[in-house]
Amino acid sequence: EDAAGYAVSKEFAEPKDTRALLGLVDANTTDEAAIRTQLVALVKVMHGTVLQTDTPQIDSLYALWSSVGTPERAWNVTLAAMIQSPDTMFY
Repeated sequence: EDAAGYAVSKEFAEPKDTRALLGLVDANTTDEAAIRTQLVALVKVMHGTVLQTDTPQIDSLYALWSSVGTPERAWNVTLAAMIQSPDTMFY
């Protein structure tokens, strides 16, 4: 989770248009549609998979994201889970 926390902090310290991972949201974004759109983009970058916002994988990631306190902490936990996924290891 340390790597994810570092990445999230670094991403939110940069302007949106220069971010590699979280360029579609701000550190305080909570809108479900925006979060799901960012999750789709993150899956594409990290796993090389193109998904829709209403697929089971995005539903699972959104459920994880929304189960954690603040948005920034939610991104830390979600990114940590994605880093540990076999999909990331084999992409």
